Amino acid sequence: MNIDDFLEKPEFKEFDKFLTSEMYKKAGRELFGKMLEVFENERDARGWFYSNIKSLDDKRPYDYCLEGKHEYVESELGRIKHGIVS
Repeated sequence: MNIDDFLEKPEFKEFDKFLTSEMYKKAGRELFGKMLEVFENERDARGWFYSNIKSLDDKRPYDYCLEGKHEYVESELGRIKHGIVS
């Protein structure tokens, strides 16, 4: 069972909303939009945003956004969008 299985349960609906809201706040409107463009839905974008990414030094895109390094997250999204493995 993964996190999305739990978030679909009624008792976790508010937490689901919180995670998406936090993603929007930390990433900003433009980067949030790019994540939706690449992943095509909030659920997949959120899963990626809160996951450790090898090409981001095994840190989460969320962590990079907290550090104000949005450009690294944007670059990684560009590589994903264009099928470039890094």
